[in-house]
This record gives sequence, C-alpha cells and structure tokens, in this order.
Amino acid sequence: VAVGDDHGVLTMFFMKRGQAEVEWKTNALGKEITRVCLQNGKDKLFVVCGQSIRGFTRKGKEFLQMETNMTETIHSLFVDEATIWTGGEYIMNIYEDCKDAGFVMVPDRINDLLCGQVTNAPRPCAVTACQDKYIRVYENEKLCHELAVEGPCTALGNAEPTRGGPGKVALLHGTETGVVGLIHAETSTMRHVVTISEVARRQASVANVIAADICKSGGHDVCVGREDG
Repeated sequence: VAVGDDHGVLTMFFMKRGQAEVEWKTNALGKEITRVCLQNGKDKLFVVCGQSIRGFTRKGKEFLQMETNMTETIHSLFVDEATIWTGGEYIMNIYEDCKDAGFVMVPDRINDLLCGQVTNAPRPCAVTACQDKYIRVYENEKLCHELAVEGPCTALGNAEPTRGGPGKVALLHGTETGVVGLIHAETSTMRHVVTISEVARRQASVANVIAADICKSGGHDVCVGREDG
C-alpha cells in the first residue's frame, strides 16, 4: 500500500500477521502530496506535490521529476505509458513524454479524473467528474460526451479494471449527495445503466469508488469510500 501525506512523504507499507510494516519511505518532497497514482497496468508510482509530478519504482527509486506549467494545484492524475493527464481546479492538461500535448478549460471544477479507451483514438479518452453535476469525456482536447448525474460528481472508478482495448467502457461514479451509479461510454453514446441510492436516508458524499474482486468470487465487487469515514 502506498500513502502520500501532508508533509510530502510517500510511504510504502505491507501487512504481515496483521501488523503494518514499512517497506520504504521517501524524504519530504517539499510540498504536501495531493495525489498518488499507479501507472495504468504497471507497478510504477506517480505522486503530485503542488504543480510537480514525481515518479518512483516499486522499490522506491525515483526516476521522474517533472515541473509542469500549471498555476493551479494538481488534484487529479492519470498515467498511461508515456502520457500523463492532470486535473487542477478547472484545467485539464495532457503531457506526452513530459512535454505539453494539449489542455482543456472544463466548464466547472474538476473533482476527479480517469481515462479509458472510449473511442478508437490511439490515446485513451479523459473522463472528468465535475462540480456542475456532469461527467464529461474528452478525446484529446475535443469534448465527446457529457452526461448529467444526480449531484456534483466527486469520484470516478473503472467498473471493469481488467478489460482492455477500445469499445464500451464501464464507469462507476459517486456524487456529493451520496449516490453511486454505473454508466457506459462508447464512441457514439454515453448512458446510465444503474443507480444505487437509498432515498430513506441521506448518505455522506462519496470520496472514492472502485471495482475489484475483494471477495475472491471471480466477479468484481464495488467498494465505496465516503467522507464520513
């Protein structure tokens, strides 16, 4: 497990006989870590400190130190091969081999960001969760889809993490109002599939949502983290 803290320290630990043991940790990186990201399909770690991006191997060796041209603090990050997507408050940037490859001014605040092969373009599409109750899909700098959800969208997750290649992408989303839902995005359309909501009681805002085979059943389970702990 990799954890980045407010002091700018990245710590890798593992569980042994029910106890957490630190495998390695970095020195303070200068600013608080606002995002920790695992490279898509790889075991390399990327972290954000303010406007800079650092990369570390599984064993803790630093291999990348990149200063972006962003003025906003980076809160969202996705890395696929040599391409990096960053999300600040309102601007999404794309970097290829650590060089600028494009940017988008998103209509409202970016709360989360991930990427998926929604279209047949060589580069995956970026999906942004926005404060104005919309999920937006961008192919490079072009807006492909936007879909309204039940509240300000606060979290995104890949519902089929082992699936690769272009075509239909299944995405989980969570909102500030506590709703969790599943949507499908493909080249020509984007639509709701199912919404999970308990109207009897208000639930806390969704901070994170992922799909993984937690129960070892062979299928994907949905794990939801909420702001109330």
